[in-house]
Amino acid sequence: MPRSSRVSARPGRSLLAFAALAPLALVFCGCGGPPTGLSLEEQINLGKYYFANQKYDFAEGMFVRALDKHPKYPPAYVGLGSIYCVRGQAALAAKQLPQATQWMRMAEESYQLALQGDAKNVDALLGLGQVFVEVRRGDQAVPYLERALEVSAKLPACALRARYYLGIALALEGQYTPARVRLQEFLQMLPPREAQDAGAREERRKIEDLLKEISNRPDRKPS
Repeated sequence: MPRSSRVSARPGRSLLAFAALAPLALVFCGCGGPPTGLSLEEQINLGKYYFANQKYDFAEGMFVRALDKHPKYPPAYVGLGSIYCVRGQAALAAKQLPQATQWMRMAEESYQLALQGDAKNVDALLGLGQVFVEVRRGDQAVPYLERALEVSAKLPACALRARYYLGIALALEGQYTPARVRLQEFLQMLPPREAQDAGAREERRKIEDLLKEISNRPDRKPS
């Protein structure tokens, strides 16, 4: 069960069959080993390094230490949210629903705390959208993802990820017409080099299959 008490969603299930797609996770970059006397920025960068190398316990420790220095620092909360989301996804895949619910709750709260310090933090907006999609709360995911799309105009990777999750969130809500638009935009935005990658080709194929699945579905009328 989750260990951290720094942050504390309702039970959720993996979304549709297409939720098994490899998530477009945050791309962190850090460098170096763990020297002593780290500055706040160095702690964050080292946390990102550990996250990128799937050393989540170490990453969590660095982000918590950063918050000990600066209790309201948004990047540290984004880092924690990303870790908790990954753990929640693993629990969902293992059908450990109570654990998944707790991890996703902690991820949601971490991202919300990041937004309290920086309302335009695109990573927090995207993270919240992803968390809500994972637990099938498309109606709550959409506003955060639309906001992420607004603030990511000059951040192609973030704009790509926003379209991906926004398309899925809209499909969850039965809004198939706008879902098709966003998912088609996602496919069109994939850089050529990614399109040649085996993993990206598989991801593209699955999104294309999803588009075929919802191609003739009428939009669900609001209840």
